[in-house]
Amino acid sequence: RAVIDREGTHQQIAADLDVLAGLDADYLAGRRMALDVRPDPHQRLQGGFRARGWG
Repeated sequence: RAVIDREGTHQQIAADLDVLAGLDADYLAGRRMALDVRPDPHQRLQGGFRARGWG
């Protein structure tokens, strides 16, 4: 098995992927919270135009 020759490298790659996956999950969770707190900018813009009779 080729994995045996590069076991250390494979473990390092797996560890790096775990770190990236964790950062990605934190980022997505942060984005979800931000979207929950305030509406999407495009929706707010359209709503503003509609309120002024532009839409």
